[in-house]
Amino acid sequence: MLLSVHHLRKYFPVQSSFWRKASGFIHAVDGVSLFLPAQQTIGLVGESGCGKSTLARIMVGLIVPDAGEVFYDGKKISLENSQQLNRFRQNVQIVFQDSANAFDPRFTVKKILEEPLKINRLKVEGSLYLRKILESVGLSEEILLRYPHQLSGGQRQRVGIARALVVRPKVLILDEPVSALDISIQGQILNLLLDIQKKYRLSYLIISHDLKVIRRLCDWIAVMYLGKIVEFAPRQKIFNESYHPYTKSLLQAAQLSALTTGSLGIQGEPPSPLHPPSGCRFRTRCPFAEKRCQEEEPLLTPRGAGHKAACHVFV
Repeated sequence: MLLSVHHLRKYFPVQSSFWRKASGFIHAVDGVSLFLPAQQTIGLVGESGCGKSTLARIMVGLIVPDAGEVFYDGKKISLENSQQLNRFRQNVQIVFQDSANAFDPRFTVKKILEEPLKINRLKVEGSLYLRKILESVGLSEEILLRYPHQLSGGQRQRVGIARALVVRPKVLILDEPVSALDISIQGQILNLLLDIQKKYRLSYLIISHDLKVIRRLCDWIAVMYLGKIVEFAPRQKIFNESYHPYTKSLLQAAQLSALTTGSLGIQGEPPSPLHPPSGCRFRTRCPFAEKRCQEEEPLLTPRGAGHKAACHVFV
């Protein structure tokens, strides 16, 4: 496994306005373990606020977890060791969702691409290397002298991918890479990601609300709900033989479910991450919930062929 995390936990304190003391904690990531095989792609899906982006930022070293461990190429990474963290970040890069705010507006594209090289002290062939990187993401060298506000949304996203590639990483974490783009541009970026992965032999972790994007790009899929992974399986297993009611509801909502009739009857908003339910966190919205679901937290249990699900009812 190229990149893996074990039992990660991250709670964010909510401060009271008067005493500035923590009045509670948001359970953003709560006991998550995940692995990313070399040259493969994992898709991470779930509702807004379930902890996907927090998990991704821990995996790239932007957030230090309260508990748990991060491993890269079999070695434990200390996210508080600046020297080790810098080497780790060279190998694990992130492409952000909001390309408009991902760059310093005072920087030209040339300076945006040169900055990671300087930080990592990488010696390259100057402008020739930058031209090659731009060419790999479908951009011409004339864009080097432009500023971010002079670029279209698709161009900015390509520059974001190029900035991640300049340090020659092994892993790219992509947070909603096409959600802010026009439909006509989304397909181009998805094809670009597939081409880049093959060319540079990259591993991807892709966060997306769009299950059609996930089905197209990913080898494995992890389903996250309220800070926990509730199902993990190869792509075809998720779409054809999912176990967890939450996974089934996502597929049905996206009209990708194998269920052709009937409804799962899932209603309402997810509970607050300040006060997650006892036992199974999905039980307050699950039409199949039993007494055991309230009293005992389900663990990710193997269901065969790399498939795991956390559900008491569907075993």
